[in-house]
Parts: sequence; structure tokens; C-alpha cells
Amino acid sequence: MSTSAFAAPDRPLNAAQPESGQECIVHASESDPYLTDSACSWHQVVKNDQNGNLVSFRYQDNGHLQDGQVAPQSAVQIPLIGFSVEGIPCTGKETITPSGVYKSNLLCK
Repeated sequence: MSTSAFAAPDRPLNAAQPESGQECIVHASESDPYLTDSACSWHQVVKNDQNGNLVSFRYQDNGHLQDGQVAPQSAVQIPLIGFSVEGIPCTGKETITPSGVYKSNLLCK
């Protein structure tokens, strides 16, 4: 008599999938070009339905302005308008501080 054992998946196929890494783009103001910050950390969470269609997407990063980018004299928040991911509308903002800290977040659902 032979028996087979099957392991259940760690999580359902439609579970939220987190991912993190380093390297993002930063800028000092709406009119300044983006530069790459290789030490910037980012995190995203992607959630699909059971058919593999995107349900929600969340992104956040934390970095610093790069050489040549001038930090604002007071904190600036830039709304992220008109973005979409796979047709899902997104809202978010970029924040730049006088110390040169750059953060952004995006939520699509």
C-alpha cells in the first residue's frame, strides 16, 4: 500500500504578496528631476483575486535626496494624482523634508 502526502500552500493563491528591496528614485520638488537613491528602502504589497486580477497595490519608500538635490526650507508634500496600476486608480503623496528625507506612498484599490 502506498500513501502520498501533499503539503498545503503557505498561503492562498490570492493572499497579499509583500515584497521589499532597496533603490528608488527621489526628487527635491515637482520641477526637479528624479535621481536614484541606491540606499532607499521600499516595500510593496500586491493583492490579486482568485483569478489573478489585481485587487490592490500598496507601495512605500524611504530615502534621501542625492548630491545636487536641494532640500526645501520647510517640509513639502506633493500629491500623486492621476496614477493607476493595471487600471486601478491610485492616491498617494511624496514628502520631502528640510533634512533631505524623502518618502512616498501609493495606494491603488
